[in-house]
Amino acid sequence: MGLLALAFMMFISTIIPNTAFASGQTSNLSIIDSIREEYGDNVADSVLKYVSYDEILKFQEIYDSRDSISTYGISESIGNILDELDTLTDTELFLIGMYPGQALTVRSCAKEADEYTNDYYPRWRDGDEGNAYRHAMWNAIMTRNFASASKAKMWADAHEDFTDAELRAAGSWNGFTAFEHTEMDLHNNAKGRECARWYEFWVSTDTLSDKVMEKIDNREMMILVR
Repeated sequence: MGLLALAFMMFISTIIPNTAFASGQTSNLSIIDSIREEYGDNVADSVLKYVSYDEILKFQEIYDSRDSISTYGISESIGNILDELDTLTDTELFLIGMYPGQALTVRSCAKEADEYTNDYYPRWRDGDEGNAYRHAMWNAIMTRNFASASKAKMWADAHEDFTDAELRAAGSWNGFTAFEHTEMDLHNNAKGRECARWYEFWVSTDTLSDKVMEKIDNREMMILVR
């Protein structure tokens, strides 16, 4: 499926980088503090750059209630927030409820990947080279920011976690079935994670983009629409 449809739609929409927080606006955002503590200043600053303040507040509410969230249920207020994210899979919604700090980081990674994709492939569409680049960039950025390919894989796989019945119901677009689009996305997600190593937290996004482009040039990526 289209990265963030990610949506993360949450995981994807038109990119509007957010760089104008009012003075003191972030001082009470403990979710940002948790991201800063676990993943560093660069990752926290990226969240503040790419995710709107209103969106962060929603994740903050989930974060504040995280101790009460379990596999058995969530509070009505948190359930209402998750219901607003109706473009996500059930697995994504569960992960957001359990790990809101990670989810907010994934959101910022998706938006940064969109920014690069729209620069290089302004006319991209599902199944084409631009879409392959987009998925790979999202996963490369997540792997770098999390310093973990396994965490990046968890979120990327969750985004594609549709049942066979759901994929059949989705039908076909751009000449290929939902099953084929999902296979392409999973393949290119994995290729993106190969572009970053867990210890390379210092690598620039431009360098990650170059590595993804190299994989495209070497025909390592799966591309349906040419």
